[in-house]
Amino acid sequence: NTLLKVPGLISLPELIKSADSGVADSQYELALAYEKGGTQGIERNKDLAKKWLTKASEGGHALSTLKLADSNFSSGDFTAAYTRYELAAKQGSPSAQIKIGQAYLTGERISQDLEKAEVWLRKALLDPIEKAKAERLLKDLEKAKDSLLAQRNLLALKATLADFSIWYRDWE
Repeated sequence: NTLLKVPGLISLPELIKSADSGVADSQYELALAYEKGGTQGIERNKDLAKKWLTKASEGGHALSTLKLADSNFSSGDFTAAYTRYELAAKQGSPSAQIKIGQAYLTGERISQDLEKAEVWLRKALLDPIEKAKAERLLKDLEKAKDSLLAQRNLLALKATLADFSIWYRDWE
């Protein structure tokens, strides 16, 4: 019998002791327990849930960071959300890699950066669950690159034509 998903812990005091000692998995599980309530007598407490998620995130726990990012996004704090999505992606969360990669691809609520988008989406390819979504987004990325290249070529052509018209006018 284990408490929640932390191997070897069978009581709430053990989970709290483990979380207090800095074990990120325990901090995450304790956060979930406070978020839901009802686990071995724990009352629902969103403030304590956030406290433990933050501690777990600071300890490198990618799921905690992702959960905090989703919370920031839902509350409309997009700057904090994307900062945390990128941190969760660095911590190895494929879901975060998809989310931050897609954000950089579309430029929605964050500066568009196709190079960063590609980096994160290629990392997400390694996850079997996120692979199909990453492949689709990488196809969208290639279309965006082609479009950007076409726009740059058109601007270069316009500049060349403008230079030529000035040269021709001066030549006449």
